[in-house]
Amino acid sequence: MVTTGGRPSLVDFMRLQTDIFRRFCQIRYFHEKVISGKKQKLFHGLWFVHGSKTILQEVSHSKALYMLETCDDNAVSTIFKKCHVQFMRPGDEEAVDDGSRDSNDFHCSFVFS
Repeated sequence: MVTTGGRPSLVDFMRLQTDIFRRFCQIRYFHEKVISGKKQKLFHGLWFVHGSKTILQEVSHSKALYMLETCDDNAVSTIFKKCHVQFMRPGDEEAVDDGSRDSNDFHCSFVFS
């Protein structure tokens, strides 16, 4: 697990590294579960999708995340990096899109369903 800014805590946003791509979630709580006779450290997270992975694809803002109405348990070992998410209100303007793929700052203003 690679993180910046200390240990993950409740309601932190994390980028997860899975088998083939990175995903985003907001940690809701941590817990342990016995799986195949071994105790596993897990967290329960609310999922977010990057705009490029929606129907908008490349026309989406490079920092836009969309909240999904789903959550799931995940292994703590899948945490890749802590990220920062600003929730925008109606009328808030998005920052100019610099197109940086290395950014760790995102915004969310819509639910994707």
